[in-house]
Amino acid sequence: MTLREIKRRLLGVKNTQKITRAMKIVAATKLKRWEKDALGGRPFFEHIENMIRDLAAAGVGVANPYLTERRVNKMLIMLVTSDRGLCGAFNSNLARKVFEFAKGERAKGKQVELYVIGAKGIRFFTAKGERLFKSLQGLERRAKQELACELTRELVGLFTGGSFDEIVLAYNGFVNRSSYVGRIQSFLPITVFREEEAAAKEENKGFYAFEPTAEDVLGVLFPLYLESKIFRSLIESKTSEEAARMLAMDYATENASEITDELTLLYNRVRQSGITKEISEIVGGAEALR
Repeated sequence: MTLREIKRRLLGVKNTQKITRAMKIVAATKLKRWEKDALGGRPFFEHIENMIRDLAAAGVGVANPYLTERRVNKMLIMLVTSDRGLCGAFNSNLARKVFEFAKGERAKGKQVELYVIGAKGIRFFTAKGERLFKSLQGLERRAKQELACELTRELVGLFTGGSFDEIVLAYNGFVNRSSYVGRIQSFLPITVFREEEAAAKEENKGFYAFEPTAEDVLGVLFPLYLESKIFRSLIESKTSEEAARMLAMDYATENASEITDELTLLYNRVRQSGITKEISEIVGGAEALR
């Protein structure tokens, strides 16, 4: 490799490093905002889930379409991914996890359909030859609350209308700035309280008084609960995406720095070798003239 080639490559790596450093700063700035929303909303999400569990246990026996459990022949998986890349294995790890989950459910005899949000998820399953039930992309600038309302209405309609017997939600849950976890959770029918239902039934039955009826109260609260789950998945997915992108750009910047050091060392070696060669030629020429 000549000095010119090394210098050209060194310049390219330095330019790339400037870009990755700038992208890291942008991701960190966005992460700060999304992290505030994700962490700030958790008390609300946890409170409404606990409240739904208690109220549903107190109103055991009420007829509600959101609670209707039936034999699962058709399952819908809603997967939330990103439209943009440069965020490490953020999308691929979750997509592979969902792919294996769907494969396992199909092995049980279920018909599994995929509702994919995000260009990266769409590309992954299209490459796998998967025929998607529905796909959405280009939603980066949509208000998350508005989007959550629309998606909730659509999913509830698919479930109550009998199109699907079970709906599952898959997204990356935010843990901290250095980690996130892929989550696959049941969405419909609502089963959040089932495990504690028997124990809580007698305890809560006399504690809560429903006005006008348990059916009316739960009929209002259940859609709010489902909307909060969708909203949380969108917020946490976006927060995890920016955290993953910040880390990926940080690693890329560090790698560029290491490559720069190696190329600089190689450049100096080649340059020194050329100087030594020139000196040897001069000395050899001088000796030949004596």
